[in-house]
Amino acid sequence: MRIIPAIYLSGSKVVTQYKAQKESEEILSGDPLKSARWFEKHGAKALHVVGTDGSEANRKVAVLIAKNTKLAVSYADGVLSQEIIEELLAAGIAQVSLDQFCENLLAEALQKFGPGKITFTIKAKRNLVESKPNLDVMDYGKDLVDKGVTQIIFRDTKSEGTFHPNYDEVEKLVLNTTAKIFSFGGVGKMSDLEVLAKTGAYAAIISKAFFENKLSVKECVAKFEG
Repeated sequence: MRIIPAIYLSGSKVVTQYKAQKESEEILSGDPLKSARWFEKHGAKALHVVGTDGSEANRKVAVLIAKNTKLAVSYADGVLSQEIIEELLAAGIAQVSLDQFCENLLAEALQKFGPGKITFTIKAKRNLVESKPNLDVMDYGKDLVDKGVTQIIFRDTKSEGTFHPNYDEVEKLVLNTTAKIFSFGGVGKMSDLEVLAKTGAYAAIISKAFFENKLSVKECVAKFEG
């Protein structure tokens, strides 16, 4: 299972939010590139960068990190056009993640850039898709795979900052789709990663636990990627 650190950006600063609530936002670092380099120094091979305000400034920070580290940088947030996707990929971003709020871009993006470059983030609240309250995460995942998606990031916003991953929905996606499933949100200790590995998750995306030193990047990479 891959271990991927994550950086949340707001106003070009690294932040954390509890359950994706803006009012809970705390600044962790004013230097995202320094944070990225720290992750790289401790063994990370990839980095997931998530904007929280849809700004162009956050996209520029992601590109800055991609150009000044060897990390494979993926980016999510504020991707509202094919032109933005093309600009990010041309600038060195390894993957761009769409979500249900820009699903209208999916078909053309997959055709133009390929499923290796386009991932899809399911933003959820437990087992239900955010903004689609009657749609189950597993059913949505199946539909996305039918449309050509091969990599799904399951982001349960109710788990973010809580140190309690949503194992059940991760496992359902693994068992009922052919996509690689990235679990994003809630990891706080090594035993969380051990359970996720048993579900068959392709990757765990971790932010707060690394910044608060609850987990060691180096130890996690050695145990699960080594």
